[in-house]
Amino acid sequence: MCQEGCGIQLQGVAPPFEFAIFFSSVLAVSPDSRYAEGAIQKLISRKLDFAAAVDLGDLTADERVLADVLIRVIKPAQNHNAMLPDFDLDVYSRGDGTQAPRILVPALVDEKVSIPTVHVTGKRDADFMKGMSEISRRLCDERMMKILEHPGGHQPPQDALSVRAAVGAMEWAIRQAQKKNMY
Repeated sequence: MCQEGCGIQLQGVAPPFEFAIFFSSVLAVSPDSRYAEGAIQKLISRKLDFAAAVDLGDLTADERVLADVLIRVIKPAQNHNAMLPDFDLDVYSRGDGTQAPRILVPALVDEKVSIPTVHVTGKRDADFMKGMSEISRRLCDERMMKILEHPGGHQPPQDALSVRAAVGAMEWAIRQAQKKNMY
């Protein structure tokens, strides 16, 4: 996912994609070094230790949604050696914040991805991977979205029924994109 593409309009520029298909999507990161700067700076000022239990009760709403992603998704992914590239969570609690990845969090984004999207996940995928997919999915306009879950894990659908469902959803996305271009 990208801010300049995937349907989020920036300065009147049309997105380079007409639809998107996501299989077990991971977190999206903004290339804008100023994105979520306020929430990141507030977290840094609190000097939280994300390696230990963190009380989210005293945090502002923006801090809370960002810290929740770090605790619920990033930390477990790191524990399973599944973060690529990996980074130290201390970038959100120490330093000047310039090294902190700008994770796109739905509550901190003003616009939604407006192109048709299809989101396919596996029922047996790890919880932190499901969390990543959910966060990325919520960046998209739900009126222009299809969600599928196949019985497998962190891979594309393998059984005939799930493959047919995924192909059908892809065809839907193509039709929706064609409709948008007609108007």
